[in-house]
Amino acid sequence: KLDLVVPPGERVGIVGPNGTGKTTLLKTLLGDLPHDSGTVTFAPTAKVMYFDQNRAGIDDAATVLDNVRQGSDKVLIGDQWITVFSYLERFLFDAHKQRQAAGTLSGGERARLALAKMLRGGANLVLLDEPTNDLDLPTLATLEDMLTTFGGGAIVVTHDRYFLDRVATSILAFEGDGKVTRYAGGFADYEVQRDLMA
Repeated sequence: KLDLVVPPGERVGIVGPNGTGKTTLLKTLLGDLPHDSGTVTFAPTAKVMYFDQNRAGIDDAATVLDNVRQGSDKVLIGDQWITVFSYLERFLFDAHKQRQAAGTLSGGERARLALAKMLRGGANLVLLDEPTNDLDLPTLATLEDMLTTFGGGAIVVTHDRYFLDRVATSILAFEGDGKVTRYAGGFADYEVQRDLMA
């Protein structure tokens, strides 16, 4: 019995105990799992990108640069075009690292590359499953900046309450026994509203 509308600029943080259905919701939205009832509808212009916990979609044999380049040396950020080299520097890949094979990267570097590749893809709705795992503080700051300046919608599953306070415009709380409630604001706002309703 969940009604969820995600307009452009809305960033929904999904919270709740493990096993309550947070990742299942993302996979249902993507069509990877069937929904029990109701419908899932995207706008005709929707372009959805998914960032999973396994950092799938990286070509280990290709360089960091080639994983992100996608046939163009320019990236549109907001309303400004920048070079793909400058774009990768925002994700802390210097010129040397950009020419390194993706298969040789550490776990944190792979997470950064997967984020750079996903956000480069021209999506207007991003689904992120535990995006903050393995990220250092500078990369977290980059992700926060990219999401808050991103013109599209985002649905983010994470246990990182501080990340949600900086990024989320609403919280979808999985409270167990199939109960899901939406709250306005970030994680701290959710806690206040939840306590008032208790």
